[in-house]
Amino acid sequence: MCKFVMAIMVVALHGQPLLDISADGNFYLSGGITRLGVPYFFMASGFFLFKKFPAGVLDRQKIGLYCRRLIKIYLAWAAVYIPMIGYEILKNPSHVKGVLSVLKNFLLNGSVVYHLWYLYASVVAVWGIYFLWHRGKSMGQIIAAGAVLYLIPIFARGYYGVYVYFFPDGSMVNNVFLYLGKLFGAINGLTEGMLFMALGGLVTWKGWERCFSAGKLKLAVCVCFLGYLAELWFVYTYNLVNVGNSASFLLPPMVLSLFLLSIKIRLSNHGVYRLLRDYSLFIYLVHPWFLFICSGIAKKLLGMEQYHLPVFVATLLLSVAVAEVLRRCRKYKCVDWLG
Repeated sequence: MCKFVMAIMVVALHGQPLLDISADGNFYLSGGITRLGVPYFFMASGFFLFKKFPAGVLDRQKIGLYCRRLIKIYLAWAAVYIPMIGYEILKNPSHVKGVLSVLKNFLLNGSVVYHLWYLYASVVAVWGIYFLWHRGKSMGQIIAAGAVLYLIPIFARGYYGVYVYFFPDGSMVNNVFLYLGKLFGAINGLTEGMLFMALGGLVTWKGWERCFSAGKLKLAVCVCFLGYLAELWFVYTYNLVNVGNSASFLLPPMVLSLFLLSIKIRLSNHGVYRLLRDYSLFIYLVHPWFLFICSGIAKKLLGMEQYHLPVFVATLLLSVAVAEVLRRCRKYKCVDWLG
């Protein structure tokens, strides 16, 4: 159920439904609250992947099979988005530069289309965890390493305005942070994926959800959420962010407490919950197509100036409809590579 909600959040993150209504509301929704979605997916992926292993054991063969499946899905959906990629290349004044940019994104960071980076990042994160584990690092040490990598873009991008106040443009410190911000983007397998997947794995190995009552977890979610909103207010009010709302100090405890609560509360085994879980992946994978198509119709054919909210609603409805079609067709080998 939670994964379905998070998939809707990702659509809202990319669709920015409040952009035409309120700049402040759009920041808090699409620049803040909806950014819970991807870390939650990372944590859930780590939880279910590590559930396949005995506590304290990582099986290289099973990890390889898991990563091959993700790569297969990534390549399949990259092919599905070729027309959109071609359109973006043709829009570029230099077609050669457009092609080179696509190839660079495809090979280096998996963002040939802006949402597919998650699949690529999951592969990087899993192998990063295995690499450190194979070299004798404990899961606590791996999480600590992931936390350090996670903090780099917070300082380099999320709180850019703090250090630029003390170190003006052109200073050595400023240049170092700018370089780190470019080198360690907030959304990749090392700076975000490894931390949250390792946390999900540790949850399943240690059974952390059993250590807290549902009431305590609900309180933790409320406290973390209020703190997260306060942090969003702080960086927004004082214009501290360099590129987007890159990362947050309170995002990890917020996602962890929410994830623990979601696995603590066991809903009845109704078929609708499995249905919504299946929908979540397909909604995530297909929604950029409908954002692209619906935005084009709204702007070019209908001449709408304020179109983000209706485009978001149309995208969500169409994505759910296609998710149902893909779910039904998944039993056929000719389309099972889509997820």
